[in-house]
Amino acid sequence: MKKFITSFLAILFLVSLSLTFPITSQAKKSDWEIEDGHNKGEFFGYYVGKAKKVTAPDSVTHIQLDSEIIEELHLSKNAKSLVIYHAPNLKKISVSEKNKHLKAIDGILYNKNVTEIVEYPYSHPAKKFLVPKTVLIMDGIWGGKNVEEIVVHKKLQLQKKIKEEDLIYGSPRCPRNLKKITVDKNNPYYTAVDGVLFNKKQSTLLLYSPGKTEKSYTVPSSVKKIADGAFFDCVFVTSFINDINAHRYLKTVRLPDNISYFADKRYEGYDDGMDKNGRMDTVETVLTKRHKNITFIVTKNSTTHKTLKPFGLNLKFKTKKPTAPASKTFLKTTLITLTAPAKTTLYYTTDGTKLTAKNAKTVKPGQSRQVKIWKNTTLKVYASRSGYANSDIVTREYKIKSKKPNKTAVPASGTGKKNRKITLKAPANTTLYYTTNGTTPKRASKTYVKPGKTKPITISKKTTLKVMAVKNGCSRSDVVTRVYSLK
Repeated sequence: MKKFITSFLAILFLVSLSLTFPITSQAKKSDWEIEDGHNKGEFFGYYVGKAKKVTAPDSVTHIQLDSEIIEELHLSKNAKSLVIYHAPNLKKISVSEKNKHLKAIDGILYNKNVTEIVEYPYSHPAKKFLVPKTVLIMDGIWGGKNVEEIVVHKKLQLQKKIKEEDLIYGSPRCPRNLKKITVDKNNPYYTAVDGVLFNKKQSTLLLYSPGKTEKSYTVPSSVKKIADGAFFDCVFVTSFINDINAHRYLKTVRLPDNISYFADKRYEGYDDGMDKNGRMDTVETVLTKRHKNITFIVTKNSTTHKTLKPFGLNLKFKTKKPTAPASKTFLKTTLITLTAPAKTTLYYTTDGTKLTAKNAKTVKPGQSRQVKIWKNTTLKVYASRSGYANSDIVTREYKIKSKKPNKTAVPASGTGKKNRKITLKAPANTTLYYTTNGTTPKRASKTYVKPGKTKPITISKKTTLKVMAVKNGCSRSDVVTRVYSLK
């Protein structure tokens, strides 16, 4: 009886131990196709089994994965490389601690020194990917289907050895639900604005995050180049370019007039599909497929139009931008004139708010309208024509500013006796606001001189006098500064 109890307890201990420390068994040899490598002692292993959790054999040094079933992969101490062709359900990669070539952190595979990303599981659960600070060069944008934000640290550079505009094209993974890229402000290579990645000067647009749900996007006027693949939407990108599809959300992209680069002819023949004669698609066909849901809005005959025209994209022309008097500062109430060309309607606002057809005033085709500028005014105006996209918005800043107080209004700086008096003289229709403690006067200042009046000020110590003039219906003047010292 005692022997039975001892055996039972031993079995119970082993069962509990196995539950606490689960044992991952080696995969069956029948689950792997193994081939000799190029070098002695190296073997390529292709997984062909149907298990969800898999451990690569110790004999395999180079693993290649193409499986829609596998969810977890463990690499042995002898593994040197992993290439994923297609593994849409892979959530986690782990590596033996004795492995001298590879390392896994939080289920993501790196080289041993964590200076390079080797593979990012497509179904990894993380929504945010903070690129490790030891990774200084990253070949494109990595991430799985759940990643919504990628954080780029201050030293990270993407694909250092290729042209900047090719940055994203060859990206080994494309996180399809990516909504935001965050770049450290001290990164010398890149910047990000509203989920869109640019080079530091914002002259090249590198990637529009494919998970952004906005239907339209206006490219900043500073941009001169659009990187290859900047507006691709994608699923699980593999070595087969077929997996890149047209964008789900983005429908219109408004481009500035000076785009000089959009795609490179050397991508001709990429296997995006075959035509009916069995020939590879041309670069024009490739780009048409990949942007079939996007309409690019351009100015006719602009540099941008000439750049995009050869690629067979969906193009729509903008209405010609309206003309409006240049931004200016006036010294009195002024009328400016807006004139609408034939077949074109102008929409405008003067309060600086977002301009829409609903909140705008209009100028009908072929007519003119005078706009009264009696205070500081932000004019926004765009032109609309049937069959064309609306023009870009033209913005003008008009200011009404009072004249500075003249010499007779504010006595010159100087040195005098204690308790001497100086006199401020306000011109007609003008109020003088002033301070004597060196601060800048405001319209709410308690010290002022009414229009047409005078006011004496006693100088009992060294005084810094600051004065501004405000005329009815005008903004404040520049500030005049005087310093009065004592003998």
